[in-house]
Amino acid sequence: VFTNQYVKDVQVYSTLSGNLKIRIKQRRPIVRIMSPKTGDYYLDENGLKMPASNPYTARVLVANGNVEMIPMEELNMLATFVNKNKFWNAQLQQIYVAWPHEIQLIPRVGRHKILLGDFLNFEEKLNKLMNFYQYGLNNKGWDLYSTIDLRYKNQVVCKKR
Repeated sequence: VFTNQYVKDVQVYSTLSGNLKIRIKQRRPIVRIMSPKTGDYYLDENGLKMPASNPYTARVLVANGNVEMIPMEELNMLATFVNKNKFWNAQLQQIYVAWPHEIQLIPRVGRHKILLGDFLNFEEKLNKLMNFYQYGLNNKGWDLYSTIDLRYKNQVVCKKR
């Protein structure tokens, strides 16, 4: 039996005319884990580990820092949300785990870091940030703040450069 850690499902069959048909479904990575303790690997859309490949690097979110201190299910939920949302998929590039309840997001646009806190209500926190981006940063500029803090209920707290 041949197994490949990058393949989700394979179907091999022959048609009535004698042709051999092979259908392969690849596993799709959604976040790359980079940890000094556990090494580099990906999580796929089902939250399962996939090994990192040397010749190929998937363009996905990177999670680093103390990632082994947080539940992978929660990280997978956040990565799935980001990947399914066109704006957040284009905007967020990194999840940094300072401590279990100190998650930071690093955006592609702007020189700020986003303090998410823990994973609790992350969708609500990102919706608050979306409103802030639309009605605050678009008017003031994307490089005005060094930190955007989403840890407080119904508030976005910013620290200027």
